[in-house]
Amino acid sequence: MNAKAIAVDTLETPLQRNLSKLVALSEQDAQFLNDLYSRRKTYPKRYELVLEGDTEQRGFVLWNGWACTYKMLLDGARQIVDVRIPGDFIGLRGLLLQASDHSCIAETPVEISEFSWDELLATFRRAPRFATSVLWVAARDEAILVEHLVDIGRRDTLSRTAHFMLELGERLQSVRLGSHVGFECPLPQSLFADALGMSAIHMNRCLRILRERGLMTFQNNQVTFDDRPGLAELAGFDASYMNRRPPTSRSAIAREV
Repeated sequence: MNAKAIAVDTLETPLQRNLSKLVALSEQDAQFLNDLYSRRKTYPKRYELVLEGDTEQRGFVLWNGWACTYKMLLDGARQIVDVRIPGDFIGLRGLLLQASDHSCIAETPVEISEFSWDELLATFRRAPRFATSVLWVAARDEAILVEHLVDIGRRDTLSRTAHFMLELGERLQSVRLGSHVGFECPLPQSLFADALGMSAIHMNRCLRILRERGLMTFQNNQVTFDDRPGLAELAGFDASYMNRRPPTSRSAIAREV
């Protein structure tokens, strides 16, 4: 008999906030997440969570702190693929591959939990609604990466900077770590330069222009959207790509299982 969706005492974490937007967590879901949370470990800034070429089939949940996924080129240049924030999974794609195709490093001290492919698959079998929510997270992450490709390939440097910052703000707001007017950001400008295909000098220039136009300020580890509508217009930003739901509604998923 399939497990019913019931009210359970679960830990209020960014991951729960992400997943509960799609499904009502069942007892099995909550048990898995609470078990993961109880196994969390702390790692220092600059700790390499994943190295490109790793063959261990493992994934992570980021509970606290910031990380980034990246690839290194032969000439030593670094391309940031994405920024990972609390509530994000790390390494889901690597669970299906024989080796990781990118690296991931902690950009601040982090709290993470590790899980194996066998452990995740067993949970999927017991809790299909949880599997649905994880697949939705993976699809959202892919949509984000598509926008990053457009950032570097087609948007000019000002609009790509604006788009990336608005996207990051939207993601943080969805897990209650930011607001409509901005967010705390412990990352250096040089990291955003690596993410957006610019030099650090050019990145600094873009941020200065956005500040002088009264659109956005990035100072003292704080990003402030001084004119969010104007910034969104410059970037052509529409957050719907991060908020689309599958054809089956949240309530229907709860009824089915």
